Amino acid sequence: MEKIEYRAVIRFFVLKVLKAKKIYEELLEVYKELLPLKSTVEFWTEDDPHQKSLSKFIILLVKIQV
Repeated sequence: MEKIEYRAVIRFFVLKVLKAKKIYEELLEVYKELLPLKSTVEFWTEDDPHQKSLSKFIILLVKIQV
């Protein structure tokens, strides 16, 4: 799997409000030894502050619709 694909999957999990540790565990289940280092997953999880704002906004929208 290419770097860009891992990053897309990680961003998907960030939008689902999963922490880096849980994201790494999910990736490990599926990709076994072919995944990036845990530190890389943590970096990609934390490097985009807009993703956090977006995920909080999505959660707010979901709460409003329920």
